[in-house]
Amino acid sequence: MIRPHGDWMDRFLNIHPDRDIPFKEYIGLRLIGRIVLGGSSSVVFFLLYNLIRQIENIPYVLYTLYFFVAGISVLLIRAKAILIGKIAFVLGCLFFLFTFAITAPIHTGTHLHLILLVLLMIALVGAGKQKILLPTVVLVYLFYLLASFPGFDPFQRRVFSESQLQGYFILNSTTFFVMYYLIIWWILDLHRQYENDLKHHMSQVELQRDQMGELNKNLDKVVYTVTHDLRAPLNSLLGLLTLMESANKEETLEYRALMQKQIAAMKSYIQEIVEYNRNAKTNVEEQAVVLADLIQEVIDTVMNTSDKKLQVDLVVPRQIMITSDPLRVKVILSNLISNSAKYSDPIKPHKTIKIEVKQLRGLIETSITDNGIGIAEEHLAKIFDMFYRATDRQEGTGLGLFIVKETIEKLGGQISVSSELGVSTTFKFTLPA
Repeated sequence: MIRPHGDWMDRFLNIHPDRDIPFKEYIGLRLIGRIVLGGSSSVVFFLLYNLIRQIENIPYVLYTLYFFVAGISVLLIRAKAILIGKIAFVLGCLFFLFTFAITAPIHTGTHLHLILLVLLMIALVGAGKQKILLPTVVLVYLFYLLASFPGFDPFQRRVFSESQLQGYFILNSTTFFVMYYLIIWWILDLHRQYENDLKHHMSQVELQRDQMGELNKNLDKVVYTVTHDLRAPLNSLLGLLTLMESANKEETLEYRALMQKQIAAMKSYIQEIVEYNRNAKTNVEEQAVVLADLIQEVIDTVMNTSDKKLQVDLVVPRQIMITSDPLRVKVILSNLISNSAKYSDPIKPHKTIKIEVKQLRGLIETSITDNGIGIAEEHLAKIFDMFYRATDRQEGTGLGLFIVKETIEKLGGQISVSSELGVSTTFKFTLPA
């Protein structure tokens, strides 16, 4: 457990480390919460002991004072007056324990409980803050000496029989050592939680640094490749414009068609850059989607923009729903289906694409199979790398499959590819249902 927020103690004190306070102060407040409850149990136990032993002059006012101090301190902490709440608790406990000690016989050992305040101050303030800690410890020590001094009797001390004195001494000693052990254990436990949180934070920093390094590396690669890949079609356009100056009507139409092709390629390239940037920077926005409708929409778009005759076989049950980001799912499907159309085999009379969707346990599996030109085995391991091209038979940016993989992983899924050169290719990906 790295950060123990959200449990009953957090609700009791109305605190949360991520929203309200630093984690180090958060665990100190949790210590106060534990001591408030532990002290309340001790007070109730002492009260029951007095009632059972039928001890006279039970200090009901002092018992009530502790619950008043504890309640006010908790209310202040819940109201975000944290410093005032901590001071009120420490001073209130000091007054309660000191008053309790000087109204009871010295041999009852009641004054021992003042030592617990020193441990509490070390835990709340920290050993490094000597200017606050040292005066507080000295003050507690002076109160301890006064409570232990036989001649200091500002109030009439209660009278106990010998057996009651022994019983009280045993009870106070036992309570003192139990609370001493619990406070030490709580401090060590909270210190362990603080160390775990620090380690978790450092690991997150390391992870973010690695991610930033990877992003910078990809950015450098994008800038270099984009400038290189856009320069070629721009130079081609400039060359065609020069040729058009002295061309006849028929040649002008031919050059314009070539220019349109170059412009379409640049538009597609820029769109892929935009998709890559959007996937990297925008948050996932989930909603329920009928997958069959989304797939059909993508197929209609691909078929309208492709000049190739394709046979598409759909095995997509209409009842299958997916809760995901529809824009990202559409980007995945568009890239994979358009790739199947783009890299179809021109020598095959029947060009087919089969799309099959299956409902697995907690997952939606989609496979897209075509009988196109296929991918050579040596390219399969690198097919999802940025700007990697597995063939020169068709113009491509080398970004499409990289974007597909990045998008699927951002949605919490996985993708795999299998292919036989000249026969077929199958892309299979899963997404959380």
